[in-house]
Amino acid sequence: FKAILVGFTIWSIVTVSRPNTPTWWSAIVAVLTLIGLTSFLTVTPELITILGCGLLMRLFASWRYGDEQKLNVKIVVLFLLWANLDSRMFLGLLLLILLSVGEALRKASREAVPMIPGRALWPTVGAAALVSLANPFGWNAWLSAVDLYSVSDPLVRDYYAESTMVHRILVFPLWTDMYWDYLTIPFVTAIVVGGLALASLFLNYDKLILSELFGMVGLLAVGVFTLRDLGPALPVIAVFISLNCQDWYRSSFNQEYRVNQWELLFSRGGRALTVLSFMVVAWLGMTGRLFEDSARNIGFGFENQLENSLVGISEDLAESYDRRPFNFSIQQGDILIWANQQVFIDSRLALFDGTSTDLEIDDLASVNLVEIHQETRQALRRAETQEQALAARETWRTTFKKYEITHALPRIAGGNPDYVTYNDLLINPEFRLAKLTPSVAVYYRTNLSDENLLSYVDQEKYESYLSEHLINFLDEAFAEDVTIEKSLARGVFPQPESAYVSYLTADREQIPAPLVLAGHYLQHIEQSLQGRFQIDFRTELAFSYMAIRNANLALAENPDSSRAFTKLGQAYYF
Repeated sequence: FKAILVGFTIWSIVTVSRPNTPTWWSAIVAVLTLIGLTSFLTVTPELITILGCGLLMRLFASWRYGDEQKLNVKIVVLFLLWANLDSRMFLGLLLLILLSVGEALRKASREAVPMIPGRALWPTVGAAALVSLANPFGWNAWLSAVDLYSVSDPLVRDYYAESTMVHRILVFPLWTDMYWDYLTIPFVTAIVVGGLALASLFLNYDKLILSELFGMVGLLAVGVFTLRDLGPALPVIAVFISLNCQDWYRSSFNQEYRVNQWELLFSRGGRALTVLSFMVVAWLGMTGRLFEDSARNIGFGFENQLENSLVGISEDLAESYDRRPFNFSIQQGDILIWANQQVFIDSRLALFDGTSTDLEIDDLASVNLVEIHQETRQALRRAETQEQALAARETWRTTFKKYEITHALPRIAGGNPDYVTYNDLLINPEFRLAKLTPSVAVYYRTNLSDENLLSYVDQEKYESYLSEHLINFLDEAFAEDVTIEKSLARGVFPQPESAYVSYLTADREQIPAPLVLAGHYLQHIEQSLQGRFQIDFRTELAFSYMAIRNANLALAENPDSSRAFTKLGQAYYF
């Protein structure tokens, strides 16, 4: 589905042209745009707005050459669908208004670029705005921009203000230092596309079409102030570049086709070079060499790390005491919703800031849960002084009592597990680990003499639950009833990569769930050796043994896994 939408977006760019003008400019810009769009191509409704902007530019550019002199029905239908598929439809309305204002300000028509008559232009704008109200949220579709830019985006920026992963969060302005410190190929390509827009503006300054200029500048400005909106702006910029380069080429070069060998060599050689360049880009994309982030690589299904987070999480949490965990990150909250958990917070931050009118529970609608979440997750980490520790303990105990929370889930899934919080809870005397799997770690409150805890749990039932579920790593490793999987025996030995695997397949190793679990076990020993906490020799032996067992399970799935051999070597070394 994602590939189809992206394909239509690129098609809308490639097929925009002036009559009787070569379109190879469009093809070149379309490929650059596709690379630049990679960071924005997620399977969310926001992808619809990227497609919508591309289609709107195509429909508007072709409108001036058509027969629709009263009302452009295609544009009206586009907005009817758009308003029901993505809340950012307002960007499309903004683009349509900018295009129309620019077209109305044109003083004269040209043969190559005729004007769109006002009697057709403004009825279309009005009809598009009117049909955009035909959605489940009515006039709120127009006001969604206010909620997005004045509520949601500031919340996300505040939430990630101190994060080292800002370059992955696309709600900051383009000039944010983190984006420039972690340059990626898509980001650089998007900047190159913007540079080409300025170059085409310079080359064709005396033949600019105001509607195209207004649309490009308007969407580009929105994208500069919020990087996420650079995605919808890129197709608009691409069409602007393509049409301006076509106008410049028409006025600067002879349009007659000749059989002169040098002109033929230039013409055919240029096409051949363009096609070969596209093939190289396609090869880089298919083999994963174009993108540093493996989640952006071409493929089907869930990305490997996300799949490891999702697979089994429902079963892992099925026996929880209740379904009200305290999650430590908003992405973790999104995944826990998949497991039918009543999360403390998720990525819909606007619902939790105390200003939402969508919550049915009055007690929650007026409480800033975002701020409470930030304070509580920080309080659950190790404090530097005794005074800070006492204040932090009171903070998290107050939150847990108010919302009747019995267990916390530090984030250990994904490519950057939060072992700091995991280990802080491990040495916290008021928590004990009850579950450790590749995707989740579950810590329960265990101080049954604390009136704070007993005020909202059934003591007998809760104590019985803890006695049955708290983890004993020695039993996990060496209990007599532990079954050793027969698949530990490997009948295939590691082999070097073939030329096909090296050059024609994506360079991304699938990390099986047992290998992730082996890493969880080994980090206990690593932290102990670094002096973060102390564990006895038998427990260290249990962690090493379980890491060896899971690394061998991973090698049974993939005998060529270098990561699994590394974990196996570390386990034996410890």
